[in-house]
Amino acid sequence: MTIKISLDDGLSWPEKYHLKLNSETGYGYSCLTVVDEKTIGILYEGTKICIFKRYQLMS
Repeated sequence: MTIKISLDDGLSWPEKYHLKLNSETGYGYSCLTVVDEKTIGILYEGTKICIFKRYQLMS
């Protein structure tokens, strides 16, 4: 599972803005949210568990 960020309304997705969360298979539905002005959060299904992670945004 990977989070990718575009700074130009989806025209490009620079590789330096790709965040690989997990290389294993078997992860399902996810939901991305803004926690505060410097943090995003992602909730996603794992195998028999739900996982929530926070990531600080770089300026």
